[in-house]
Amino acid sequence: MVMKKVRTIIVIIVLVLLIGGVTGFIIVDRMSEATYSNNTYGKTIDRFYKEAEGSLDGVYIGSSAAYRYWNAPKAYEDYGMAVYCMGTYVQPITLASYLLKEADKHQSNLKFAVVELRNIAKPPESYDDNNLKLVTDAMPYSLNRAAAIRYYVEYCEKIGAEIDTDIWDYYLPMLRERGEWAKTFTADSLEDYTYDSENVFKGFTPAKADTAEYFEDKGEISHREPLTAEQKELLSDLADTAKEMDFEGIFVLAPTHTGQVQNGTMNSACDYMESKGCTVLNFNLEPLRGELGMNWATDFYNRRHVTITGADRYTEYLSAYLADNFDLEDHRGEEGYESWDAAVEKMKEYLFLNTGS
Repeated sequence: MVMKKVRTIIVIIVLVLLIGGVTGFIIVDRMSEATYSNNTYGKTIDRFYKEAEGSLDGVYIGSSAAYRYWNAPKAYEDYGMAVYCMGTYVQPITLASYLLKEADKHQSNLKFAVVELRNIAKPPESYDDNNLKLVTDAMPYSLNRAAAIRYYVEYCEKIGAEIDTDIWDYYLPMLRERGEWAKTFTADSLEDYTYDSENVFKGFTPAKADTAEYFEDKGEISHREPLTAEQKELLSDLADTAKEMDFEGIFVLAPTHTGQVQNGTMNSACDYMESKGCTVLNFNLEPLRGELGMNWATDFYNRRHVTITGADRYTEYLSAYLADNFDLEDHRGEEGYESWDAAVEKMKEYLFLNTGS
């Protein structure tokens, strides 16, 4: 009888310690949101999770070829579609599969996910662990998050990319940034280390129209560059993941002119995804290149990124394509989409202040 009581007490103590440990871990982890709350890209990922469940029609995944090109407020203003951009700075394409799974897990009504393929052409020396951390630091702890980190590290090892090899630096940002979250204990208000739940432009990061630079239109680069075994394996995994989702995956290559080798690699990636049965929109090749009609004198601020006028042109074309190919509701003015209506107004303010229009 005594032993039974002792065992019961031990079980209770273990449970209390376990619950307390998990609770403490969660609290400290939320405090460590200071590691990304002051970073535009960390906010972008974190705020995706704050979009009301079931409210999004689609997501847009990728690097600056996503967040500079997809004007989410414009797509909403013109078509009433809610398509959140999960784009971050130099986002590793290894993350695409895992962001698709995050989107599937947290948004039940998605019709599609647009995935930018540009970064398949990144050379090994361009891989930087901080570009991974911008995304995974803001992701909730889960097996999918852990798998995303592991896949990235393993891929970098395969291609010879030099990155941070301290795996715990990826898994536990609270330890890496302990000096930041510890400040919350002495802060006058938690408001100093938190932020509003809305993303003003829903992931879009506009560039000023007056930053446009003139570039001569070099024409179509139809060259193909052979893919490496590692690139093919990555793309194959991505295609398989997309097919497992409850929504359609659309793979795009936004207009750019990086040169024959990189453009050739991106073209080959598009071909490969098509061979896997995926929908692919390559805006660097005809006929889409001509149909889009980008103006190289006004629509780009460098050969890889568009101004606000270029983003509007791209968004208009892609929005029309999505509206034509999917049964999307018009959410304009609908209850629950007040933050999207506000995003439109904020965009108008931004345009007036920065372009006068």
